[in-house]
Amino acid sequence: MRTSPRRKESKLLRDIVYRPDEGGVRMRNRVVLAVAVILLFTGCNSSVPADKPAANPEAPRSTIPAGAPREGAVPEAPAGPAVVENESAESTPPAPEPTNVTTEADIRKKTKKLLDELGEGYIAGIEGPFIVLGNIPEERFRQIIRYTIRACSDRMYQQYFTKKPKYTIRVYLFGDDTSYRQTAKRLWNDTGLSPFGYYKPSERALVMNIATGTGTLVHEMFHALVEPDFPDIPTWFNEGVASLYECCQVKSDKLIGLMNWRFPRLKRALSENKLVPLADLVVTTTRQFYGRGSDLHYSEARYFCMYLQKEGLLEKFYKKFRDNYEKDTTGRKFLEELLGKKIDAIEKDWLKWVKTLKYER
Repeated sequence: MRTSPRRKESKLLRDIVYRPDEGGVRMRNRVVLAVAVILLFTGCNSSVPADKPAANPEAPRSTIPAGAPREGAVPEAPAGPAVVENESAESTPPAPEPTNVTTEADIRKKTKKLLDELGEGYIAGIEGPFIVLGNIPEERFRQIIRYTIRACSDRMYQQYFTKKPKYTIRVYLFGDDTSYRQTAKRLWNDTGLSPFGYYKPSERALVMNIATGTGTLVHEMFHALVEPDFPDIPTWFNEGVASLYECCQVKSDKLIGLMNWRFPRLKRALSENKLVPLADLVVTTTRQFYGRGSDLHYSEARYFCMYLQKEGLLEKFYKKFRDNYEKDTTGRKFLEELLGKKIDAIEKDWLKWVKTLKYER
């Protein structure tokens, strides 16, 4: 097997942990921060694989390190787990270099300010364009960065994206519902929150109640990373792909969406003959998608994207749609071209496949 080079800059920056009570930056191997930042933005490579973590009872319950036992690796959670396949670190291709214009001084200043806003008990790390902050145990914090944020963002770039953020994206990992809700209220006056987490575009922030699992984190990561690559992506497709990866398998070169808790809603609508026709779903506005019947819209969009995944066309559709958006803002034209039939026939084939699916909690 050909070994993909590892990125020195990733190793260096991924080991940074900021602690406000230590008055600065703590790093493994005593690496100078300035050197680490330079390496991050110049894309230096290394053939040394990252060490696999030791077994850890604090590991996030929905992200399983490579080499860990697979039994019970897919616990059901409303947000859906992200599951890491048992593959070697050497098989992981390097993610593209973030096009981030932030300097080392900017990173230090911004991270210190964010930690000051949060108060005591928080740590922070940097992963590509993400500044990650949390009030969870450090080992769990590092594992979420490595096995969810790093692994899933790398695959998203391999599968979909060519444009990278020219800005940093914040990821807040709150260890309990209380700190999640209280901090969102204090910092942004956000109330009525999802119990799992959300993406706040105005702040370029992913705000997570990570106690519920990492599925929602992967969902919101897609929203954050698709923004610079396909800014006009319609809501039905944006939410369809994002929700597909709420529950996924991480392979060496891609994410594979798996069955999750949204399926019973689709199955019920199908049995009651209350599905939104596919031709109507792809023309829904953002307001319509999130309005009445949004739970069904999510379910249909997710499982239609899973059907495209099964057909080996999801990534092709994304790129064709993105690159030719001005020719059809709904995606219908490109679906018909790729699948070689009209949308009503596509829907018929999709629903025939849906009827073969089984889901067990």
